[in-house]
Amino acid sequence: MGAPSVSGNFLALDIGGTKVEAALADLKSGRLESFKTVRVATGDHGDFGGVMAAIMRGLEADEGLIKGAAVAVAGPVVGGRARLTNVPWAVEEDLLRRLFPAARVHLMNDMEAHGHAAVALMAHRRGVAVPAGLLVESSELLDGDVDPRGSACVIAPGTGLGEGFIVWTGSEHRPVGSEGGHASFSPIDDEQMRLLNFLRHTQGHHHVSWERLVSGKFGLPNLYLFVTRELGMQPTAKGLEAEVIDGEQPVQALMTAADDGDPVAAKVLEMFMGLMGQETGNLALKILATGGVFVSGGLAQRMKVALKGRYLDAFREGMCAKGRFRPLLAKLPVTFLEDKQTALKGAMVSLVL
Repeated sequence: MGAPSVSGNFLALDIGGTKVEAALADLKSGRLESFKTVRVATGDHGDFGGVMAAIMRGLEADEGLIKGAAVAVAGPVVGGRARLTNVPWAVEEDLLRRLFPAARVHLMNDMEAHGHAAVALMAHRRGVAVPAGLLVESSELLDGDVDPRGSACVIAPGTGLGEGFIVWTGSEHRPVGSEGGHASFSPIDDEQMRLLNFLRHTQGHHHVSWERLVSGKFGLPNLYLFVTRELGMQPTAKGLEAEVIDGEQPVQALMTAADDGDPVAAKVLEMFMGLMGQETGNLALKILATGGVFVSGGLAQRMKVALKGRYLDAFREGMCAKGRFRPLLAKLPVTFLEDKQTALKGAMVSLVL
């Protein structure tokens, strides 16, 4: 792995339900000369072709000079095609091939892109040259022992819950996207049994997935309602329910209220961190992540202060509480991917490493 002689222009996109971020990288002999970015609104364009035209204009890029194009999409990719929720058009790899006939093109799930970002860090740790500027900002959440040829996993709470794996092929690490966030939630104690029944019978969720608990759109409101309706706790912060259920910044509202001593906010955050740790441990066991565990996603990044501070123990305990496998999980390193362009840089890395 590693391509120190790579040169040319490379294009990467990260397509979400509301916005598209794109970057144009100019490399010369493996050195990043420039990294230009642009953002467009997903809803302003009637099809993927319109999005690409707007991006190429914004980047002032020449289609004929593009040597590689990678697109990360927040949804499953099947047969070179992906469709996002609430977006009336599909993303198609064939269009990329028509636009850039001489380029290497790749349409991937956004969790595969997060995986590529993690792979670049893993390669960097092994001494592989990675173009400066394409390594994502990161920090160590939990220390541990790294097997440089071990597999790894990524969990990324955002609007939904992203999950992915990284496998060692014998010569390199390869990311694999998944839709594991939609797998069934499995309670481990009496309180979580009450939580499951509350969501099934009170909220009408016949299938309760992990995304219903560890995400911004579903998880935080569901946990708030459980704590106040089922457990009967009352908030002291004025207007907290409206902020969590319908507000634009529920994370900030919860963290501020918790810092001010609100018992509901503290309970919601503690439960969230514990559940995130719980599912992180599940992923780590399934892939035997001796190469490391990576936490990413916009929601986790907005919770950075809480996750790295007073609620780290809840995350650690949730992750490690796996019976006789506690010692194994306690030795796994957990890296926090703090870069807001993790998927974008990961897509770019897939083209140049």
